[in-house]
Amino acid sequence: MKLLKSTLLITCFLFGAVNAEDRYAFVDNEVTLFMKNNDISAVTVGVIENGKIQFEKSYGTYSRENIKPVTTDSLFQIGSQTKVITSLITLAAVEDGILRLDDNIDTLLPDLFSSIDKNTLQKITIDTLLSHRSGLPN
Repeated sequence: MKLLKSTLLITCFLFGAVNAEDRYAFVDNEVTLFMKNNDISAVTVGVIENGKIQFEKSYGTYSRENIKPVTTDSLFQIGSQTKVITSLITLAAVEDGILRLDDNIDTLLPDLFSSIDKNTLQKITIDTLLSHRSGLPN
């Protein structure tokens, strides 16, 4: 939750009326402080504005045992963050009118689940998928 709050704080600040150099100094300070306060060994941060990378920086080392510094090309495990990212993108599409929460997957992806009964598919909506209530097998 602390990471989410920090991310939201940084995001809100970046859209303020502050020059780019000051914004990125703020990001740099916040990331450094967050890592120290939460015992995080490495992170890479990127800021994209209007489709272009405006700021990118890596902090820390691969591990406490491997003191090789991470780079902007380093790979990190993302874990369950894909669920949050998928939800945010989906809800942005709902907000923009591209999708509706009550759209069913049979309409959206008619050929993807051919082994599942059509009546069942018509009951599975974006809302049930996002809230993990669809009943679809892994």
